[in-house]
Amino acid sequence: MIHTANPYVTGPVSTQLTYYAASVNTAGCHSTGVPVTAYIYNTSIAPTLLADSSVCSGDTLKILAPLVNGATYTWAGPGVNSVTSNSVVIPQAGTGSTGTYSLYLSGFGCTSATSTVGITVVNTLAPLLSGTDSICANTRYQAIVNPADPQSSYTWLGPNGFSVVNDSLIFAPAQPSQSGTYTVSSSQLGCVSAASTLHVTVLDVPPLPQISSNSPACAGDQIHLGFSPVSSYPVKWLGPNGFQSTQNPLTLPATLANAGIYSVSVKNAFCQGPTATQLVEVLEYPVLKVSNDTTACDEAPLVLLSSSNYPVYLWSNGATTSNISVSQSGIYKVTTANGNCRVSDSIAVDIVQCSITPPNVFTPNGDGSNEFFFLRGSGITDVYCEIWDRWGLKMAEFRGTENGWNGWNMYSNKPCSDGTYFYIASVTDITGSQKTLHGFITLVR
Repeated sequence: MIHTANPYVTGPVSTQLTYYAASVNTAGCHSTGVPVTAYIYNTSIAPTLLADSSVCSGDTLKILAPLVNGATYTWAGPGVNSVTSNSVVIPQAGTGSTGTYSLYLSGFGCTSATSTVGITVVNTLAPLLSGTDSICANTRYQAIVNPADPQSSYTWLGPNGFSVVNDSLIFAPAQPSQSGTYTVSSSQLGCVSAASTLHVTVLDVPPLPQISSNSPACAGDQIHLGFSPVSSYPVKWLGPNGFQSTQNPLTLPATLANAGIYSVSVKNAFCQGPTATQLVEVLEYPVLKVSNDTTACDEAPLVLLSSSNYPVYLWSNGATTSNISVSQSGIYKVTTANGNCRVSDSIAVDIVQCSITPPNVFTPNGDGSNEFFFLRGSGITDVYCEIWDRWGLKMAEFRGTENGWNGWNMYSNKPCSDGTYFYIASVTDITGSQKTLHGFITLVR
């Protein structure tokens, strides 16, 4: 028993309840209980609102409340004051639809409490990027989304399966294989923006040139400079006295003014390669003087002379002195050098017979053989000879290498008799030297 008075007023109820009413007489007897049910109208219950707390800009914002027959729906919120159904639908919601939405029900004399839901319309903007970048290999590169929203995350995609979540794209260090097209999109509360595109080119930095040259070069010749590997990129040479060139290879006159340090580098667009240097020396040719070509007698060695302002000598016979003695005919070559700058000259030598071995017998008998007594030699230029008999009488004389004694008496113009005769001769050789020869000659007919 909960109450004995009539009528009975319940307290506040929130669920359907059934009560039983009975009468009691004075004797204390109870009648059968009659059921009385208290029904609750749904218009008095605060509606449950179903909605996503965030919606992507451009999507549909939707809030759903329970369907209560006979209820009046009163909505409040951004742009929904005229809605009278159990749902709110905003196609292509924008940021102006962000806010708090509320609903209460009324009907059958009842009014519910107000229910609310907060909804954020997320507007994810495509990140701002430069669009195109070119960088040098082996440098640090960073592309930054600017300004970056701290509430958003940024996803980068690129070549070779590249993927990273960061507000920056970082290469440390950059490599040519990383060249390509990269995209970045922002996301916030499940909403993903349109992608922005960045084209990145990582340029090769030219390698250190390997210089080749013919240094030291000889004055008056040419200087040759080049490098490898051969490059299609722009080349810059620098050298002595303000020298500059963009050619490769280089050919320059070998002068003392062009001697010095040369440097070369290669540039790929704005990517400057390392610089290589080369010292180029220019050496003077030696000044060589040598003896004239000469003809000499075989009676003594001939000394060949040479002189150079650089005391380095090499003769064709292997000698390394400035002067050499020779006793045979030939061409004698001498070379002197200043480094690899060589000068050569030659001396032609003709060694001739200046010594004479006179015959000791001749036979002027008219048979055409051994008819004359001659004094000859290839190195003899003049001869004067007198012939005497055993009694000291002069028989004949002759002059010149082409002449001789035929065995006749120059005075009587008759043949001399067989026998031994004495001769004395003055002989001049190619050097101008004179000497006296004397001896005996036997005449046999």
